[in-house]
Amino acid sequence: QQVREFEEAHRAQGARQMIHTVKTPVFDEDGSVRGVLGIFWDISERKQSEAARERLELQLRQAQKMEAVGRLAGGVAH
Repeated sequence: QQVREFEEAHRAQGARQMIHTVKTPVFDEDGSVRGVLGIFWDISERKQSEAARERLELQLRQAQKMEAVGRLAGGVAH
């Protein structure tokens, strides 16, 4: 008897999609649950973009670490 909101994987026509769903109960005049109203959004592209951004950030951090090690090694060599 409360609003539920969640993200889940869904398979449609052989393709995997990520969906964001909001489900809320619909009450009658007596206050009893009469049904459920559900709304969903396909968030597959957003999730793919977020994953790509995270991969790029990880690569950047790794490159920065390697640069710092190279500078340290260069300083020690001199």
